[in-house]
Amino acid sequence: MGPLAAKPITLQFLLGAYREMADLPKSRAALYERGCLDLCREPDRERREQQARRPSGRDLEPKACLAVASRIAAAMLFGNRAAVTVGDEADDAHLEDIVVPDLAGGEEGGDPSVRGGTDEIRTALRGGLFVARGRGRLSFAHRSYAEFLAARYVLKAPVEQIKSLLTDSGSKGPGLVPQLWEVAAWLAGAREDLFSWIVSTEPEVLLRGDTATLHPELLARLVAAVLTRLEADELPETWELRDAYPRLAHAGLAGQLEPFLLGKAKKVGPRRAAIYMAEACRVVALQ
Repeated sequence: MGPLAAKPITLQFLLGAYREMADLPKSRAALYERGCLDLCREPDRERREQQARRPSGRDLEPKACLAVASRIAAAMLFGNRAAVTVGDEADDAHLEDIVVPDLAGGEEGGDPSVRGGTDEIRTALRGGLFVARGRGRLSFAHRSYAEFLAARYVLKAPVEQIKSLLTDSGSKGPGLVPQLWEVAAWLAGAREDLFSWIVSTEPEVLLRGDTATLHPELLARLVAAVLTRLEADELPETWELRDAYPRLAHAGLAGQLEPFLLGKAKKVGPRRAAIYMAEACRVVALQ
């Protein structure tokens, strides 16, 4: 839990979880699920007071609110929208915004009792997950909320559909959209088929996710993929990459790194990365 406590957003979630349960969630995903659910229970006070003066919408149970907020997150991130315009007229929206009527319709989570109509959308937007971005515009208070919830929304979709949402065809061929790397990391941490796809193409994206919950075999595949990319000069060794090395620790790491430390034919880049990994993960067997 150390890395989570070092960040203000997740530290706040940890403190809230401990106050409520005297215990801590076992994973980053579980922490975000509980933290976002708590924010659904605590609507923004100013907007709540405005709502009391000018009622519209209806009450939502926290879980229903979270389901609707997940729909909003998916629409914004996969549609590359900056905010939600709460006016009824589309003409009032900024070009980069989405309007409430475009978000509404149907049910959520396969539960007929959880509707996603305009009233439910407006009610979810009054919750603590959202903040004002100017007159009549709302967006997520922190981008990480939207990234987690967007991944949550499409988690059970077919793999090919998810791939189409996460990729874009550029000059070098299809690749993960950089703005959706965090969403991809959330999804890969929850589904092995998506992990296998991403680790074979852009493994560095997975270092943004919750590697602590990965099976040691998957961690070994991730380490091997990162070192292979470094050796092929397909991946620059940045400080951001090094910051993720402590999360790669697993029982077989020494055996993976030893050939890079002793093999004089190996390139300098991956050998240096192996040294940093060994140091970051405290692999004393290689001392």
